[in-house]
Amino acid sequence: MKRLYIITGFLGAGKTTFLNNAIALVNKKIDVVINEFGKVGFDSRQLKANRINIFEINGGSIYCSCREKEFYETMVEIAETDAEFVFIESSGLSDPSNIKPVISRVIQKTKGEMKIEAVVTLVDALRFVKLNDMFPVIKKQIEAASTIIVNKTDMVSAENLDKIVNVLRRHNNKASLIKTVHGKIEDISTISGKVKKLNGVTLNKPTLREKSILIESKCDFQLRDVRKYLEDISGELLRVKGTFSTSEKSYYADCVEKQISISETDDIKKGLRLIVIAPRNKPVVSYIKNQWLKYFNCALNFK
Repeated sequence: MKRLYIITGFLGAGKTTFLNNAIALVNKKIDVVINEFGKVGFDSRQLKANRINIFEINGGSIYCSCREKEFYETMVEIAETDAEFVFIESSGLSDPSNIKPVISRVIQKTKGEMKIEAVVTLVDALRFVKLNDMFPVIKKQIEAASTIIVNKTDMVSAENLDKIVNVLRRHNNKASLIKTVHGKIEDISTISGKVKKLNGVTLNKPTLREKSILIESKCDFQLRDVRKYLEDISGELLRVKGTFSTSEKSYYADCVEKQISISETDDIKKGLRLIVIAPRNKPVVSYIKNQWLKYFNCALNFK
């Protein structure tokens, strides 16, 4: 029996960090499906275990018609592997309401045994109050959860955390709820739970998508300049992540509003390559260009 864990949560909630922690708790063969909204995937490079097999699906939600066929075919392939655990990390903009019908089709097709062990929704305690009313998909992710993980609890007061929990319970009072720092749990069994019957009505429609932009450049970068640039633009965007290199090292950048994380990486590709995700009704290209010119004297390409 393959045990499926669906991991969802809005952009920057800590899904990949949580996934790394969950994988470390499982001493079995694992398949991982990484779904990123952007045209290029970066999250798979952050996974640290060497006993996992990774499948990437980028450029839209796996629950949307634009990627559902690819997701279905990937799951059919996974059904034939010898992995006992399957983790599916959904895009931060994905609504998992229609996951059960998709998995049911896979089981019917392969005559294999799969069970959705949990739908785990991560909630960013620091940004939840700000984002909850702005993005309906957050509510859908919470409603779909069998387990809600309130992450980054060290970054909010006890009073605000209680308020967040009260809102979450109004959206879903059946799911188990775990409070974490850096997405750390003690045992994989703590996230298993009864998966509710979902209504299949989804927000995964092309007309409701946020903007995803790939930006690239071949400058001779200095770390301090890239950091300042990211600090300038990230506050106006939902998410920025990707890689860049200086003359000495390569780096991975992950930005959620003003939270800027830059770490060294083995990715030695020269230049800069970032995925930018922005609200669909917000014009951001000119802003990104203008801020770029403050720090760099070379071309910036948009894709």
